[in-house]
Amino acid sequence: MGMFIIQVSNPRMLREYDPDDESLSDALQKVFPMDTEDAYLGWGAFSIPLNYKYDVSLMAEGAVNLVEAMLGSSSGEWSIGWPSNSFDCTWEVVWAECRFEARAVWRDVNVPSVDLLNSAGPLSGECEQFVAEWKALFELLYRALTEAGYRESQIRKLSNLGVLARTLPKRGVLYA
Repeated sequence: MGMFIIQVSNPRMLREYDPDDESLSDALQKVFPMDTEDAYLGWGAFSIPLNYKYDVSLMAEGAVNLVEAMLGSSSGEWSIGWPSNSFDCTWEVVWAECRFEARAVWRDVNVPSVDLLNSAGPLSGECEQFVAEWKALFELLYRALTEAGYRESQIRKLSNLGVLARTLPKRGVLYA
């Protein structure tokens, strides 16, 4: 069972802009330095560090798609693979009647024991809480990109990220 939380921390943001960037991941890799505070994903009893430059940047578009799918339908399922070298896992998320269950296969993440993490089992809870956990992260990512000079017309999914950052009704438990 366990909780799902996202702690965004306070990463340093660069005002670096590349007019050739077209994806969220490319742009996010420009605006976050390698050596800055990590975000943390709470998966049950585990706290998993997420590097902004190399983990969060590769997760952003998939996270936007997942949250949009959950908001767009009262029931459904979504499979998502997170491709980072330090956050390599696959999630299967199923939701119905305002509840979700998330199962994960963890391959390579920054925790002492991936086997222990895999044995933790699925998470479940209220869809509203799961979606709310993404709000503070989406706000931070959108602000970092727009302050660096990126425009919604340039970056795929930046407008979707901005809409979610502005319209998700609640923040996660650490930011409520």
